[in-house]
Amino acid sequence: MMADDGLKISRRGMVIAAGATAIAAAPAMGIIQQVTSPPYEAASFAQWRRRAGSVLRVLGEDGWVPITVAGVEQLANVGTRPRDLQRAFGFLVNFTTPAESAPAGNRTYEFSQGLTGGSLFLVRRADSADGAHFTAAFN
Repeated sequence: MMADDGLKISRRGMVIAAGATAIAAAPAMGIIQQVTSPPYEAASFAQWRRRAGSVLRVLGEDGWVPITVAGVEQLANVGTRPRDLQRAFGFLVNFTTPAESAPAGNRTYEFSQGLTGGSLFLVRRADSADGAHFTAAFN
């Protein structure tokens, strides 16, 4: 028989402790990446490239709709860039969304993905059989 030292831990207590430990370790393990991601308007070229293929949500004129990061294009520097720009070069982020639920475009929209969000000016470039195509420019 084991001696009773007065310490009793319930199964519920053990589950809560294990869950708290996992949540505390998740950022270090890269599991909760969205929490540490910058707002969309401040994200770098590399951060946007990592988001290629991911589905975000944009608040269009008729509510939230899914929008896919279709690709990222680096722009060539022509001349001297102003010193106060946060990026070394400009780039474009291209998006697609189903045409029937697409926002009108050519204005600023609120974006969301989990805990990360922000706002971007979307230019509606074209519509095709695979949806509506948008671009956001970053300097």
